Amino acid sequence: MKFDSMKNIAYTLLFGILLFTACSTSTRTVFSQKFYKNSGLSAEDLKKVQFYVDRDIILERSIDQGSTMIEGGKVLIKGGKKIQEVIIRSGTKGVLTYMPKDDRMGISFDAKNADNYLMFGPNPKNNNRYTLLAENWNKNYGVISYGGAKWTTSASAATATLLIEYSDNRTRKTQTKVESGRSVGSN
Repeated sequence: MKFDSMKNIAYTLLFGILLFTACSTSTRTVFSQKFYKNSGLSAEDLKKVQFYVDRDIILERSIDQGSTMIEGGKVLIKGGKKIQEVIIRSGTKGVLTYMPKDDRMGISFDAKNADNYLMFGPNPKNNNRYTLLAENWNKNYGVISYGGAKWTTSASAATATLLIEYSDNRTRKTQTKVESGRSVGSN
């Protein structure tokens, strides 16, 4: 009988420790319109939050490096194209650098230039998660403004979502009583 009560106490302590550690872990979570509104964070507060992107975003643009001339009545284009790419890998850290409206956030992932940012906002088709915004999305690609220039990105980047580190450290008290049982005939 003593062994059973010791075992129950040990289980109770183990459960309490697991409950406490489970409640205080920090994880990355989706940044959504609901989370933003419920958090009460201001635009200034958001500038102190570390953001992450949940998937790769690849921006691409081409720059003509040729010259156009008319020769013998024909238009000749000489040279070629230079392709530029910007790759923002899944998990890349970003910070809020520009917030034109309450539901639009310019997040910069560029360590050297805060003017290189991508716009994110709540997407009603994706549970109002803050996803990548474009000037225009079509079936195959989107047109993005980045660093004062127009870039394209694949349509799969339309669901690129912002994540934040989130830890719920609210105090929770659990009172546990382990019953030892009751025999027939006891009062």
